[in-house]
Amino acid sequence: VLHLSMMQTLYDEVNKELPSYASSLPNQSQMLSEFDELLRQTEEKSPDHFNNDQNYRQAINEVLDLKAGIEKKCRLLSDRKCFKDDKLRQRIMNASSHDFSDDGFIYVLRSGTVEVPWLAIMQGLDYLALPERLTFDEYTVMWECIREHGDSMTAVKIENLEGKPVEIPIQNILKDSTCSLSNLLLGSKITALVP
Repeated sequence: VLHLSMMQTLYDEVNKELPSYASSLPNQSQMLSEFDELLRQTEEKSPDHFNNDQNYRQAINEVLDLKAGIEKKCRLLSDRKCFKDDKLRQRIMNASSHDFSDDGFIYVLRSGTVEVPWLAIMQGLDYLALPERLTFDEYTVMWECIREHGDSMTAVKIENLEGKPVEIPIQNILKDSTCSLSNLLLGSKITALVP
């Protein structure tokens, strides 16, 4: 019963915040429908189910993730980039709010590709192989992700026009926010990020 009360409180908080995003949300009830469904599923379970600590913890985390996901989704929909990009807006609207609790998912939405190892870049993992070809827009989002999260990356490994491997220090690319990626990497095949 305690978790149902908390869920209702979080639902009320989300419901109260949604009007502040009214201009960017075409359908506020769609945002709340996921919360309604989670509440319904939770109410259908017996109270004994939540006497198990793991079940209780999972229920609490699920509702907190959903609330955070709805808030991220609303912020993204109200972002100016979204107003300029109908495809991005549609991808965000069609995505489940649950998915927004994964920070890497936002880069999937913004770029439109799952080919880039977004979460690995964000976690600063070792050597990362990259897909053969990306569009300029996909590269742009990848560099934004590296700029924000790729502190452990030191270089980009590419194959230049002659097919020779070359490493370019990431700082040379990221130090200038106006760096023209299309000129710098034109005709090159980016193969990896190097720790």
